[in-house]
Amino acid sequence: MSSEVEPVTDIVNLIGKWEAEHQNEGYDPLPFLTRCSKILESGLAEFHKRRPDPFDQRHPKLVVPECRLGKALKVLENCKKFNDMLTSRYLKTNESPKNVGRVVIASAKLAILARIGYRIPGLDTKEYVNVLISWIIYANEPLRTYATGLIDGRCVAKTSSKDKSIKLISILLKRLWNYLEPDIYKEVECIVINGKQDVSEPRKRKRSSDFISEINSEFVVYQCYTFSLLACYAELQEFRSAFDGCNVLPLIIGYLETRSKDRLINDILKFLSTLLCYEEATTDFIELDGIQKLIDIPRPSTGSTGVSLCFYNLACRKEAMGKICHSPAHILRELIEYAIWLLECSHDSGKSNIARFFSEAFSYRDILLIFDDMNGLRYLINMICMTKYITHIDDEEYYPLEDPDFLNTTLHIIRPACVALSRYFQAHTVFKVGELVKSRPALKHKYPSIECLTQYGTAMYTRIQHHEYFEALRELGHGCDNFNLGSWAPIALFQRLGGVPFLLNIIDNTHEFAYTIPAQYEVCQAALDVLRCVTLSQSCQIMLTKSHPGLGLDWIGLHVILEFIVTFLDNNDAMTYRDGIAANSALAVIAHCTEFTGTESKNDTEYSKVHATPKYINKKHAVKETLWKLIRQANDIETLVSLLGVTKPARTADETRYFACKALVGLAEYRPVCEILPKLHVLTSKLHKAILKPVCKDKKQLHAKFCNEVKLLLERIITRKAITLDADWKTVLTSDFASETRARYDNEDLLMIIYVDLFLSDPHRNLGVMIFPGEDNNVFTTPQSVRKLETGKSFVTENSGFSESNHSALPVTLNSLIEECSKHKKSECRHPVISIPPFSLFTHQHCPKPKNRIAASVNIQKRQCYRQGVHPEWGGMRHQLPMIYSRFRHAGEMRSTRDRWSRFTAVAFSHNDDCGLILGDSAGNLHIPKASKFEHRVKTGIFDSHITRIEPSYAGVAMLAVSSNGWAQNCVLLDMDNALDVKLTFDGVDDVEFSKIVPDKMVATCGLTQAIMYDLNTGTAINTYGRDPDEDPDTKDKMSCYYEKNRATFSYDDRLVLSDGSLWDVRKPQVLPVHRFDRFNCVISGVFHPNGFEVIINTEVWDMRNFKLIQSVPALDQCQLIFNRGGSVMYATKLHSENYPSLMSAFRTFDSSNYKQLGFISVKQQVYALALDDWDRNVAVIETPNAERSSVSVCRMYEVGMMSENNEGDRSD
Repeated sequence: MSSEVEPVTDIVNLIGKWEAEHQNEGYDPLPFLTRCSKILESGLAEFHKRRPDPFDQRHPKLVVPECRLGKALKVLENCKKFNDMLTSRYLKTNESPKNVGRVVIASAKLAILARIGYRIPGLDTKEYVNVLISWIIYANEPLRTYATGLIDGRCVAKTSSKDKSIKLISILLKRLWNYLEPDIYKEVECIVINGKQDVSEPRKRKRSSDFISEINSEFVVYQCYTFSLLACYAELQEFRSAFDGCNVLPLIIGYLETRSKDRLINDILKFLSTLLCYEEATTDFIELDGIQKLIDIPRPSTGSTGVSLCFYNLACRKEAMGKICHSPAHILRELIEYAIWLLECSHDSGKSNIARFFSEAFSYRDILLIFDDMNGLRYLINMICMTKYITHIDDEEYYPLEDPDFLNTTLHIIRPACVALSRYFQAHTVFKVGELVKSRPALKHKYPSIECLTQYGTAMYTRIQHHEYFEALRELGHGCDNFNLGSWAPIALFQRLGGVPFLLNIIDNTHEFAYTIPAQYEVCQAALDVLRCVTLSQSCQIMLTKSHPGLGLDWIGLHVILEFIVTFLDNNDAMTYRDGIAANSALAVIAHCTEFTGTESKNDTEYSKVHATPKYINKKHAVKETLWKLIRQANDIETLVSLLGVTKPARTADETRYFACKALVGLAEYRPVCEILPKLHVLTSKLHKAILKPVCKDKKQLHAKFCNEVKLLLERIITRKAITLDADWKTVLTSDFASETRARYDNEDLLMIIYVDLFLSDPHRNLGVMIFPGEDNNVFTTPQSVRKLETGKSFVTENSGFSESNHSALPVTLNSLIEECSKHKKSECRHPVISIPPFSLFTHQHCPKPKNRIAASVNIQKRQCYRQGVHPEWGGMRHQLPMIYSRFRHAGEMRSTRDRWSRFTAVAFSHNDDCGLILGDSAGNLHIPKASKFEHRVKTGIFDSHITRIEPSYAGVAMLAVSSNGWAQNCVLLDMDNALDVKLTFDGVDDVEFSKIVPDKMVATCGLTQAIMYDLNTGTAINTYGRDPDEDPDTKDKMSCYYEKNRATFSYDDRLVLSDGSLWDVRKPQVLPVHRFDRFNCVISGVFHPNGFEVIINTEVWDMRNFKLIQSVPALDQCQLIFNRGGSVMYATKLHSENYPSLMSAFRTFDSSNYKQLGFISVKQQVYALALDDWDRNVAVIETPNAERSSVSVCRMYEVGMMSENNEGDRSD
């Protein structure tokens, strides 16, 4: 057996021997206790040789898994009988503290060694606390040392009186002074114990001036335990006054000056860091030149780790940091140099503490400048990159939740480091904006809330205030002559150090667990806050368009940010305040990436002459267009639109709406998106609800900014200025249509109006000449120095060098005024047109009304008369559709059995006259009723689970059936001419459809993303469209839409296949689709319109000729569409899905030419499935009380166009 296992085996043998002998009369436990202590002492010595983190309070086995100390402690911890005996018998004594037996001393020694790994039960009771206090005061060594190490100050505070604890603190401090300077306090120690006052005799010890360097190890251990006990007391506010009269800070500095042993220094610094949590102590410590004493602590050493904690506690005190910044320059530089060394070489806890120090210290300009001068950003980034959390990213077997201890320890380092990195850029932003505003007095009125900080000013602001600074930096970076965001030193250095890729890796590997592990959420938030700042530069935005090592398959940086937002939206109901903050940071990154600022530099400054050239602007536009395309391809227009209506978390919902709208404003610059947004009904409905009032009443200022962004969004997508937020959407669209109309009028009318106006103002003026020499009578100008032109909110001065408006200033002419007036009047017309004939300015203007000369009358009697005439009218059948397809009469019904496995789940009409209706049930059987008497025959044994789809061929010779039994032969091709015999079977099919013209092919839907076309003559696959569902689900493909109810379908000419929102050409194999439609829902994948020109995907109607959005039909939301044989009418039923589990107890009919609703037909129960016959005479509807838990269903037949009978409502279900 190896030497590593020998101590463990030895202690196991000792415990076994003790369990066998300890109940014997006269048993002496001293050899057993002594031997166990020696084993633990040897293991502890070996453990300390590995120089573990002094602030790591975990079990030694977790710190060093192969260490013998941890294994021995685990064995001892599992022996509960011995631990109970240790506190109930071996540590108990009735003897005087000065005459305690050897068994008690050995037990105390073993107990203090065992407490390294676990807590011994019973030591925190009031009885033992009083015993330990008496040993601390009156016992001799080594029992006094053991008692000091065993007692816990927090337990003493709970079980003893406050006066007793204060006296104990005083005694301990005086002893420490006596160890430092012998006989400085007379050693007469008394304390009340068990109601009696005992006074110990003075004990005289020989001391020398250099005692600390010569004392033996027992006294060093005692001092370590004493400082640890005092640190416990110092954490409690009620005992703060007990340290005031004992010169604690001079005592600590005295110990630091004596160059004490490394272990003692670390315990001293723990005590000091606790005292530095108080404002008075920090001030006194700095006045005692304590900063220099901390800097003088040698490195590397265990004590240097304690220095990091002291630095952090000092940084938390604003007054103390102000004094540190006023310290001599060499001390400040030495402090920052020491801190940067800790970032690189300290223990994990030291790195964590010093990162927290910098996160607070970056708010001070002097410290920030010295940090940059020492290249501190490189050390900070290296510290993050070298953590195990980052180095394990490329490990395919790494899964954080499987090793929570490893995850917590690594996040303990990376979390404060990422926070420090975000504070670094926030501080730089605040100082830079203040500097730019200070150098340009003309800008102070534009940014009144921005402070021009002094040399010692701090950059401590709230999150909303930092956002204002980011916005100001973006505007100043694109509108100032001597400042360019692309070359700004902090961002340029961060990009040169590869900061963007490693932040993307952090977000990609933490966002999955960010909403379950708080530390990972903070890491995500800090990383996103950094990207929020650096993406102000276009060079960093370019990095988001590239793929980086460690990311998912075919993923780029922008996909990582978008996936984080999607995760937030999918779990919005369970989100908390902190989750909303992280999501808002991600949205701010997207807003920066979408916002185009290429036209904002059109001033006469030197910057615009050098940088804002057409080539420069075109390059910026190309980058923005790439970002716009990537966001659109990732289907995140739907995500941004959905975020406009969020209400949870309430405290961050207004900010979420603001950033989502701001991102949409940037996307609206992209022409294809700008053409889509006005036609989205979901966008308009959410905007009208969102602008009414803020989610939180205290967010009115932010809500006002959101309303301004909404107005800007409407102006961009409607192309008409001065839009009122309270206007309805129909008025906005009409106004947009009228804005494209150009006024055409007679110029003589304009001259006549001018003549009359001048004559009425001054009748004696000579009006013979209307044109004045050297002047344009149609243009009114003002002095050239200052021009105030009402174009948006523009104010331009020639000498300012800065423009506050994004719109170019244009002169106001008479023609422009007349055109605006004409557009306003035409927007009030019911039928505005673009091309209108010339009109007179003296007559009322209105657009001509449509005459509809050949249109059929709405009156049915007139239509019947005109049918017999010579000239038939157009559109008469359209008026008949509402009368036919809004009336359905019950014709019969068929009920399933009471067995829960026999309810109907699918229905279809056969194209064969011999069969008629076909039903599928939850037991996998097919029911074929006879059309005449509704009697039926059953084909059993086809599947073992419920049938989800029945698809008869148009030729009436074959039928496809699909079940939900998984991936093993769940689709069959049946021969309808031969007793429904099985001809072919297919695996892994979710849905099927025959080709429309010749039913010799079928397209099978496999999973959420893939469709396979089969040749039914041979049963072989012809082509595959989309992503294989067997691939790793974690490697998502951003080219897929992942519709929950994806159904592949043929076009009506069998040349195209629509699957997963993508259009595929079946005539040739392709790796990429012909076109992928934008996704605005997550359930419906779409169908072809019978007219051959349109595709309907949920509520959106797309034109197949130019792939543009035609219109949005809100009534079709989450509906499955079925067209009649002629294609003139479509039936809509609510589709059952995870996001929409409830069905509707009705079905609707629509005119397929204009998507107007023809009828709303209510039924008794929820509609589960619907089918039409070939002659458009009958409709079969499967109704069920509950789509998931019901055991009974009914199939009812309805006759189309027939009035329902009066007694139909009396039927019982």
